[in-house]
Amino acid sequence: MKEDDDLKRATELSLQEFNTSLTECPFSDEDSGNEDVLDVEYSEAEADLKKSLESGELCNSYRIVSVVSHIGSSSSSGHYISDVYDMKKQSWLTYNDLDVSTTQESSVQRDRDRSGYIFFYMHKDVFEELLESEKIVQACGGKVCAAASLTYTERQNEHLWNGVLS
Repeated sequence: MKEDDDLKRATELSLQEFNTSLTECPFSDEDSGNEDVLDVEYSEAEADLKKSLESGELCNSYRIVSVVSHIGSSSSSGHYISDVYDMKKQSWLTYNDLDVSTTQESSVQRDRDRSGYIFFYMHKDVFEELLESEKIVQACGGKVCAAASLTYTERQNEHLWNGVLS
């Protein structure tokens, strides 16, 4: 029953967002017929989520790190390729059999919208922590140094303490 209520609430919020976008369009002056949905009140948690969404600061945001795509006219014929974010190179690579080429994240998101078959995501905090660690390893000449073994939070705290103590 809770699942049904959650689904109903999600549908109401989705309709509300859609109707709001219609009223913001300069060419939309028609009555949507869903005024009762527009009067939905947000709970405190939903209001916080909405605020986070608008600011781009969602606590449970994920970043795409790989896509396996099927290129072909049907499921029984075609070819598979993969786009992968390389932490060391800090760039996107497309693997097409033996051919490996660089690409842009925007191209991956745009071009794989319809051909993407399997999508891999990583929590944004984990992604940022791994990326920061890789930058430190590169700064240490490719060797793991003491700073790279610290977590992102530990490095942030150390930075704050150094500012307080100096």
